Amino acid sequence: MLFPAALIACAVVLRPLPPCQISHLSRGAAPPCRRHAAVAACDAAESDWGALDSWLSEGSHTGESDAPTKPRHAIRDAVSAGHIHDHFYSKTASDWLALGASDPLQRSLTEWGYAHPTFAQAAAYPILAAADEDALFASAPGTGKCLAYLVPAIDRLRRIEAVEGQTQAGEVRCVVLVPSSELAQQVLETARQLSNYTIRSTIVTGEHSWSTQKERLSKGVDLVVATSGRLLAHLNPRDEMEPSCTLNSLGMLVVEEADALYAETRDSAPRNNWRLLLSEHIPKTSAVSLFCNTLPEGVESTIRSDLSPRGRTLHVWRGRGLHTTRPGIEATLVEVHRDVTDPFEARLEELLPRLSGARRTLVVANTVGTSSRLHRALDAWASEREGRIRPRVLMINESRPAEERERALRDFIAADGAADDPTLVRGGPASVLVATARALRGLNFGAEPTAVVEPPDHVACFDFPPDGQQYVKRLGFATRGDGPPGRVTLLALERQLPFARRMLAYDAEGTAIGVEPHTPVHSI
Repeated sequence: MLFPAALIACAVVLRPLPPCQISHLSRGAAPPCRRHAAVAACDAAESDWGALDSWLSEGSHTGESDAPTKPRHAIRDAVSAGHIHDHFYSKTASDWLALGASDPLQRSLTEWGYAHPTFAQAAAYPILAAADEDALFASAPGTGKCLAYLVPAIDRLRRIEAVEGQTQAGEVRCVVLVPSSELAQQVLETARQLSNYTIRSTIVTGEHSWSTQKERLSKGVDLVVATSGRLLAHLNPRDEMEPSCTLNSLGMLVVEEADALYAETRDSAPRNNWRLLLSEHIPKTSAVSLFCNTLPEGVESTIRSDLSPRGRTLHVWRGRGLHTTRPGIEATLVEVHRDVTDPFEARLEELLPRLSGARRTLVVANTVGTSSRLHRALDAWASEREGRIRPRVLMINESRPAEERERALRDFIAADGAADDPTLVRGGPASVLVATARALRGLNFGAEPTAVVEPPDHVACFDFPPDGQQYVKRLGFATRGDGPPGRVTLLALERQLPFARRMLAYDAEGTAIGVEPHTPVHSI
């Protein structure tokens, strides 16, 4: 059988290598003079990969057509291009004071290690502090978006209180909308510590006490961190109950993970809640700011359409390196052989030996069912590790009660303290957290909300991300701040390989990735 030269070039790049040669691929699959041509050839010949894979696995290229076939296993490494400081720190503001932040906030941020604002923070502060226009900020994961809105929000709340006094009973001055109870808890605690507990704040989610929320809202609150459904329930209660509060005095509304909100297809309730809040409860005089990790063209146009009845200017800011993987991430693509009767077991077999050497491993799955099965399998694996320190295997997904999810997240974060104990690293991971991507939206894994955050030192995508948007976000779990990123393992089945190989090629080149949500992998 004869194949075009382009396909042979791809075969040379992607044939299985022994471990001693894998490192060669981590700096480029081909010598610099040929690498661009090899990547282009792979893209051009994508439709022929199935035939080429058959040819390679059958041994036709060796002339041994009668030799027994073996399950194919290949590993490919890539390091994302660029330098973190080209994407991270502001070059115009050397500190928060230069942006207009107050001295107390600058001192607190300096003590926590955030003295120098990032590009995202420097862009957001003047817009949110002025609060005279709506805004849409898109910046890569790990670039400090939480502080980008909390710092100007706290400064503004303090200035308003100095002029107008405390928030009146039943009123709210600032709302942060988030997709989950866990993220709400993190944002609330960060705001409280950042303000030295000088602003009145509360959490409003379905997993916390209704009566406590109603009591606090009725007394007047400066800052509310809420999920949209629970906030609407307090604004429009059933059974002829009185509303817990109004938003008549609202000056600022922030939406976290706005791209996830606008990518909702499975459950339209968050989208409907958001539109109801916009149309019936949020004053047109309040400033609305949306923050996201990606900004697909369709999402931006929908946001513009939703906000246009407000009659306010929409300021749109796109961060440097948007839709590219953060520089310096070392990703390993494990191409799982196709001769498998159970794809789950085949991926599990490849995952287990890669769990050693990390104190915190985050394993990401697409669905609740897969994450639950994976949790059971990893827990059984951990219990059989005789003579070794047993790692803790934890799980968070949408099916677990809120208190279980919060406890698992706390325990996973606490494993960061194992960094100074080498015995925990030699024998295996100190802690493994299995989670769905949906349950992880917006979360960070720092030991304290205001501490300089370290990411998990290993992120494993058990299910390869279904589209470019999810690829960018899931690799973003391995990054926080300007510190070194964690390593990433990506498991891919044969049908996913053309897309997976292309993603790694884009990373190595620093090329932007298409992020239109829910685009099938074969058409990206």
